[in-house]
Amino acid sequence: MSAGVVASVGICEPIIKRIAAPNPPTDPISRSSKFLPRDNLVHQLAAASERSGADAARSLTCRRRLPDISIVKDSSVYYWFYRPSKPGRRVARCAANDTKAVWAEVRPGPRTYDSRGNMNLSKYQCPICRKSRWYVYSTFWSCEHCAQKYPCVHGIPRLYVESNLGQKDKELRDRFYNGLLGTHYQELMPFLSLPVRPARAYWKGWLAYAFVILGFVGIVVYLLNALLGQGPRWPTVADSIVLLLCLSLSYFFYKHPYLLHLIILAVPVRISILLNRFRSVESFAEVHAKVLRELLKRDERLQVLDIATGTCNSLYRHGWMKLNAQYTGLDLSETMLLQGLEFMAEKQVPMDFVLGDATRLPFEPDTFDVVLNYGAINGFTNPRLALEEMARVAKKGGLVLFLDEQLYPRASWIEKQYFNRVLSGHNVIHDCPVASLPPELTNVEVHQVYQFYYLCVATKA
Repeated sequence: MSAGVVASVGICEPIIKRIAAPNPPTDPISRSSKFLPRDNLVHQLAAASERSGADAARSLTCRRRLPDISIVKDSSVYYWFYRPSKPGRRVARCAANDTKAVWAEVRPGPRTYDSRGNMNLSKYQCPICRKSRWYVYSTFWSCEHCAQKYPCVHGIPRLYVESNLGQKDKELRDRFYNGLLGTHYQELMPFLSLPVRPARAYWKGWLAYAFVILGFVGIVVYLLNALLGQGPRWPTVADSIVLLLCLSLSYFFYKHPYLLHLIILAVPVRISILLNRFRSVESFAEVHAKVLRELLKRDERLQVLDIATGTCNSLYRHGWMKLNAQYTGLDLSETMLLQGLEFMAEKQVPMDFVLGDATRLPFEPDTFDVVLNYGAINGFTNPRLALEEMARVAKKGGLVLFLDEQLYPRASWIEKQYFNRVLSGHNVIHDCPVASLPPELTNVEVHQVYQFYYLCVATKA
């Protein structure tokens, strides 16, 4: 492909579910199975757009519905092309050494819309000059106005400047979300809230906790027996293994002290929660049902932004998929956002992804009907600025909703220790920042939906 061809990758619908293409077939029609996963899952293509009227195309197969496929090789990257019924081309790109593929739109020159109208770049704004004109390539985006270049990660644009990030934001990204917590987020996050989860509903977590406790008890018993049981003796191989294990665990918990505090506090906190019953005025599900009820009455296609979207679990599970909406997800962590892309690809949900800073959102003002943030506001370096940005990109009459940690008033001493050392130890603030809300956010409601979490809902005037 020539250097003048522009491909906007990563902000499109991430709908291909792991495709390996080390040796592309010369005849893509007769040998398209080479591009299928080994478990012979049908190669799913979501080529639909809101204007093309092709929403039913979410499960097209290469062989039956896309007869116009051709392949072009550019270095180590292979491109599948097909021509839709309307002008313009769409392309799936898969690097030879990569197992993921993403949709792209191939088009020359800087534009804010593609030829089919479904790749809307006008919502993106350069974080430096605040302009919205782009040269978009598969490897980087370039602002037409200030010429600032933003690299892409797996086709997802990184629309922030590293030197402008807040210190706490960089620390959380590098230490937590690009580290152990982010890599194993789906397993660790439920485990961190172990004390509030009933054993019957979360038996796997409590079983894992029981094994950890038995392991600790076994190590302590062995050490006591080795030191006090038979008097002085030469160390054995088993002694060396146990000593090495103790040193490894000591280093691990030094790097991740919140996990050690969780292991120590989980049972006492669980007992305290059972004795000190909490009942919310409006539950988490009731608040969501109320706001969704109003949004479902609207006829137009909504724009939904999920800030710190991470794995996209919250966006997917809490009712937002019921809306007739175009979804955009932003996160600062590459590790987390790639998990979100893969998750939404498996669920076949069209969604745009961007790496960005919540305190300098790379979006035009008055763009989104719904702006969400689950579990991140309290940890930002500047929560006030993040809230101002959420209000800026929301449309007039738009919904702003965010959730994070806040201790309920009747919490016991042991519950406070768990809150401060496990759940909220990394945060800058520890309750809902009502005083930091910008004046354009009205009809503010703060709900204590769980023992350790609040949910804030507001409307932009």
